[in-house]
Amino acid sequence: MKKLIWLLAGITLLSMTACGSSGGDSLPYSGETGRADITAMGAADNFDMVAPDDYEMFFFDELLYPISGPGRSARAVFETTTVTGCNDTGYATISGTTTETSFSGTITYVGFDNCDGVIVDGTMGLSGSGNSSSETFKATFDGLTLDFDGGAEIDTIYGSMGFSYSETNTNIKINILVKEDVGGNIHMEMISGYEFDIDFDQYGDGTATVKGKFYDSDEGYIEVQTLTPVSLTDTPSYPIGGEIRFIGANGYVDAEILYNDSTYADGVLYELYNNEDTFVDDYFVPWIN
Repeated sequence: MKKLIWLLAGITLLSMTACGSSGGDSLPYSGETGRADITAMGAADNFDMVAPDDYEMFFFDELLYPISGPGRSARAVFETTTVTGCNDTGYATISGTTTETSFSGTITYVGFDNCDGVIVDGTMGLSGSGNSSSETFKATFDGLTLDFDGGAEIDTIYGSMGFSYSETNTNIKINILVKEDVGGNIHMEMISGYEFDIDFDQYGDGTATVKGKFYDSDEGYIEVQTLTPVSLTDTPSYPIGGEIRFIGANGYVDAEILYNDSTYADGVLYELYNNEDTFVDDYFVPWIN
């Protein structure tokens, strides 16, 4: 399935009220607002939702780079007024202001082919700042549409995404709603109050925390919390410690990252507990099969 939040595809885990979010964005969500049931295997299937990679890919690869080019700064985008879409299909108009260290404005897509098989229509607000050691971006959406496969699926996007990068920290905040229309069948997926934060030491190793609520209009939501910050290194390439909790209606799953464990290989042990804190089930997934 081609959708904005690929990692939420088919999610059966996952309140905000129907018209708001903890991050300050008013989102037109319509669907289940209670907690969804959760399983150990279900948490494992959706573990990737806590990482920011796909959110960054969507913003930079699907929306910004088709306008700016991957080697061009976001600030430089506002030095352009019009960009033609891939294969000369559609265009984007750009308006805003810049200084030596900041930018702010709007990008309006009109039937714009983003060179990845998606036609984009609507407006994205974009602002940020940058210098030699850090940069920030904030994108806002109020009905931006993405047309997949000639109208087979149309996703409408609301909310905001914020990215902050420096030599010692990465911070990503997301409050986003995706309204999917597949042949007239409407489904919504939403991320509320998501924040991913990672601090880097002088060697480039990091400790990360994540939190947020992940909604499915059919199932409800799952809340994610960090119990112990996740430890990241270059070698090995996977996390070597930390613990994340997924909270559902029927209990919670603690995802413990194991490294050099005497019983398990390196990987993640998912343990399901009911609402009385009684162990129910577990499921282990190694990093390397």
